[in-house]
Amino acid sequence: THLIFMMRSIKILSGFIALVVLISVSCVPAKKDDLTDVVINFQDSIQQKILTLQDLQLSDSLTHWLDHEDATYRYLTLRAFASIKDHDQLENLVVALSDEIKAVRQQAAYALGQSGDQKAEEALISAFDSEDSLRQNQEFNAVVLEAIGKIGSLSSLNHIASVSTYRPTDTTLLLGQAKAIYRFATRGYTSEKGTDRMVEFVKGSIYPTDVQWVAANYLMRAKDIDLSSHSAILNSAFKGQNTPEIKMCLALALGKSPIETTRKTLIGELNKAQDYRVHCNILRALKAFDLNLHFEAVQDKLKDEHVAVAQCAA
Repeated sequence: THLIFMMRSIKILSGFIALVVLISVSCVPAKKDDLTDVVINFQDSIQQKILTLQDLQLSDSLTHWLDHEDATYRYLTLRAFASIKDHDQLENLVVALSDEIKAVRQQAAYALGQSGDQKAEEALISAFDSEDSLRQNQEFNAVVLEAIGKIGSLSSLNHIASVSTYRPTDTTLLLGQAKAIYRFATRGYTSEKGTDRMVEFVKGSIYPTDVQWVAANYLMRAKDIDLSSHSAILNSAFKGQNTPEIKMCLALALGKSPIETTRKTLIGELNKAQDYRVHCNILRALKAFDLNLHFEAVQDKLKDEHVAVAQCAA
């Protein structure tokens, strides 16, 4: 009996030791041999430190990691600067635009855009890879375009909007171009060239859906843009659009061109659309017209089964 008890105790103890070893091994972060990879691992003590410095907004302490051999630390540091927006770090961010690792360069471009400092405009323009014939830097170029949209001048807007050589298959660059024009608009910078380009993006299904969505948001939100010369194209695009998130934006864009053709288009789509958000925005767009011209159509929507539609009608 004593022998059996000892054997059971040894077995239990061995199992406990094995469990402790297993837990200890699983809690140790896997060693990263390749310092050129960006690998986020929240068990890494240095990554934890960088994130803490970001939370405390201690930018001077963060600069220590900008030239570290590990690309992940450089990446996270630049991401932290995008959050902190310290104008004193502008020079360091510009230097990072030339980092050997693409993901780090992209994060540097993003941080410069987030800085809101127009002094970074020239550096971003210079960093754009216009000789990217093999399309290896399209993602970086797209980030640069959007960053310029956040800080650039009207001259840069017209330059970016004038580019028409991107093919419909250049989805990343097209999205970067659309985002840049949209970002300019959020800062009050619009131009005829920019508006023309955004109308081009929404007029057919040739362009990617996410590009159309950004363009439609621009047409809906941009202030003081003249869409009268584009009414025929926008009416056609609105009727042919099947993506609700795009169609609801185009509805409000049509309200910026209050002509009879547009009003008829909106009324015609009022009952055809399946998504309640489209119904709501059509009703909002109709406020630009004389209510007496479509009173009954709006009144019918007071009985709509979706309360949001009924509220907009009211």
